[in-house]
Amino acid sequence: MPVKLTPELGRCLALKAELEHIGRAFDAAGIDFIVLKGLPLAVRLTGRIDGRGRRIRDNDLLVRRKDVREAVHVLERLGYSLLPDVTLESQLDVNFEVEMHRRAEAGLSLCAEVHWAPFPPLLYPTDEDLVWARTEPVLVGELRVETLDKTLTLLQLASHFVQHAASVDWVLRDLAMAWNLWGAQIEPEALKRLATQTGLTHVLAFSLSAAEDRGWLTRRPPALGSSRARLLRVLLPTSRLGPPQAQPTLRRSLELSILAPARQVPTWLWSRIAPPRSLIAGRFGVSEPSVGLRHYAIRTLRAATRAAKRWRRPADS
Repeated sequence: MPVKLTPELGRCLALKAELEHIGRAFDAAGIDFIVLKGLPLAVRLTGRIDGRGRRIRDNDLLVRRKDVREAVHVLERLGYSLLPDVTLESQLDVNFEVEMHRRAEAGLSLCAEVHWAPFPPLLYPTDEDLVWARTEPVLVGELRVETLDKTLTLLQLASHFVQHAASVDWVLRDLAMAWNLWGAQIEPEALKRLATQTGLTHVLAFSLSAAEDRGWLTRRPPALGSSRARLLRVLLPTSRLGPPQAQPTLRRSLELSILAPARQVPTWLWSRIAPPRSLIAGRFGVSEPSVGLRHYAIRTLRAATRAAKRWRRPADS
């Protein structure tokens, strides 16, 4: 029976062809990479590249930190470019990914993200060797790629939900599908150990509890004994998780910081108050040496104005 070429399947096929193209270029440059989420996750959860019932927007490529600059240069040679006012240097110390785009044939916009960590490093610093030791191959059609193993993928999906302000249902659905499918194969103590190693115990507990509240789990979540997740469920009940927030509000960010390792929170807070000069330079489109106090003052004023506008809205954001 012929397969119907829907718009979503067509986009997934274009992303698959692009992943092959990028993979060959990375191999030629000697860059190892892991594919996060995206097409491999769809195949693992549903057996189809378009099986998750939602739009897959990009290819997420995890490389070792030492290879980040070369990976960006390879993508630039393939026609990709960074977003306006974003530089790699402005992201390296405060972020874990950089987004790149290129315009393909017929006006199709393709996106690839270069990651150098699977989780936000200011809150969840993770040993790089631990991550790269936990991979498994996945066939995307005839294309073989490496992706994170099932246990680490669960943690990444939970982190992804919290990273999106715990407000995006499709991210939580991915986590629920993965737990329903893989939960019986994952040894609970091994999951707890890895969650402890990565600092994501409370993130996993909170995210799975939110999925259970939605009625999306067919398998009971593991008993992780997280008092912080229980506290946050009181402060931030499931009824308050939506609608999606493009950028987490300060209130939501502070609420979710309850889940992070306590030792990391001061560093994260300071990065919000006084980000590095490289980040300010990228935001204002100026050279790093020219960044001064006025740029920080303008940034603070803009943030205060946005917060005041949100404060005046009647609906809970």
